[in-house]
Amino acid sequence: MIEKMSISSEARLCLALSQIQGFGLKQFHLLREQYGNPSSWRKLSFDALNQCISKPKVSSAVLDCLAQADHSLNHVSDWLKQDGCSVVCYFDSPYPEVLRQIHLAPALLYLKGNIGLLNHQNIAVVGSRKPSLQYADIAQEYAFHLAKSGMSIVSGLALGVDTKAHLGALAAQGNTIAVLATGIDRCYPAKNKDLYELIAQEGLLVSEMPMGSAPLRHNFPRRNRIVSGLSRAVLVVEAGIKSGSLITARYAIEQNRDVYAVPGSPKSLNSQGCNYLIREGARLVGSIEDLIIDLHKDLNVSGLTLKGVADSAHDEAQNVSDAAQLVLSAVGSDTISFDDLFERLEMSFEHLSEHLLELELAGLISSVSGGYQLGS
Repeated sequence: MIEKMSISSEARLCLALSQIQGFGLKQFHLLREQYGNPSSWRKLSFDALNQCISKPKVSSAVLDCLAQADHSLNHVSDWLKQDGCSVVCYFDSPYPEVLRQIHLAPALLYLKGNIGLLNHQNIAVVGSRKPSLQYADIAQEYAFHLAKSGMSIVSGLALGVDTKAHLGALAAQGNTIAVLATGIDRCYPAKNKDLYELIAQEGLLVSEMPMGSAPLRHNFPRRNRIVSGLSRAVLVVEAGIKSGSLITARYAIEQNRDVYAVPGSPKSLNSQGCNYLIREGARLVGSIEDLIIDLHKDLNVSGLTLKGVADSAHDEAQNVSDAAQLVLSAVGSDTISFDDLFERLEMSFEHLSEHLLELELAGLISSVSGGYQLGS
């Protein structure tokens, strides 16, 4: 069971400051750069505060907040009592160093799950919300092998490539981080509620948004900068020229992260974004083996291994799980859709997806237009 987490005095103060209208990340980082840790801010005069904040009413509210001996956690206290729930601020030791390096890094992170993944070797896998069947499979397969090789998969819990990336990592019994564009107590999209709950138990949910925040349009680019900020590299799998994944790639470049892209047909609108990134200097991914070798070489990832790629198909073919055998028995030579399998087998969404991937990797079934059938 995941342990309940305490909250530092600095995080309490940052939570209180975050409630002040007009006090945002720009003001937070100006104070941090000028005066260091928040404990030093308590000694500041109104004039010193207002030099950084430049808004007298906001400066006065900040001064009053800093003068308080203790700060109420009423708006998050019930949530913090749940297993695995915590809040860390920029100054706390669990806060990831790679995220501290980005422009306007989040002052606060709301977390649920395995907090240790914040400082793991992470790679972001992002792409289209409506990928083609082929590239959806690539996203899930690559995430599976990357997780097997020792990396954690970071994505945004969106439909499409994000979902496939999370499922691939979980199918490999690896680690995955979902960065949310809502408050951490809300799941968006609602279709991914089961996946959201599974990641909370077996991976990590992350959000900088206050509790209860809705999925507003302007929150998604903010989410994307954290997806890349937590990661050592970003892999884009099928994306149109206007895809939000290109925003993530742009943030990655600004943050000095490597960007990888899976090429596609020049006739495919859904591949224009990836092809553009490659023309602009992103590294072309020809195979998962090449990607893992490149990551090992450039990121100096300790313990990264190709064994999961070289051996997994053979091993899985020899010994798929009992649950996967049950799924296999429901797939015939005629195509059967995911929805029909879901209804017939009465498995959860994420477990059925995991077992289908297991069977695909073993070469026992294949994805075809409209669903799945026996054989490769």
